[in-house]
Amino acid sequence: MKKIEELTGFRRPNKHEKEWIGRYFEKNFQGNIKVYKGLSSILCVVGIFSMSAYSVGGIVALVIGIAAFALAFGTIWKKKGYQENIRALKNGQFQVLEGNVAEIFVNMEYPGCCNVRFQSSRGETLKMLCTVRQEELQIGTPLLLAYADESVIKGGISRAFTPYMLTEEGMKHWL
Repeated sequence: MKKIEELTGFRRPNKHEKEWIGRYFEKNFQGNIKVYKGLSSILCVVGIFSMSAYSVGGIVALVIGIAAFALAFGTIWKKKGYQENIRALKNGQFQVLEGNVAEIFVNMEYPGCCNVRFQSSRGETLKMLCTVRQEELQIGTPLLLAYADESVIKGGISRAFTPYMLTEEGMKHWL
């Protein structure tokens, strides 16, 4: 079993793969962006109220206000990072590897999903498990492993897709 960086045979995604996988990651990151956008707004309001309460609250209000503004800045920075990730992935700055399902495991955390062991078309097996939709899933089902390394996204990101997940119907059930 190998780490994802050790697998061989990755290629550039074709137009269809680039479009669907880019859409998946956009949807995935949009939820995070909304959370950080709301959090930064709340922190800015807390900072404004704390700073305006300086005459009543004294130094404590000032410290709370400064801390709230610092945290708001951090959340805005994180939101910007997610937006850059979306841009990179929608532009196809990832690689794909074709393979199939070697093993299937139950996933109690996500209803309608299973954990699978990815095996590349070259016979290399991925060490980590991948979570996929369970529709039309069996041993040997084709998988497409998308991977963006640390040079594209901080920490790297990977995701396996079944043929069902890359359809209009499958898109309705993305994780």
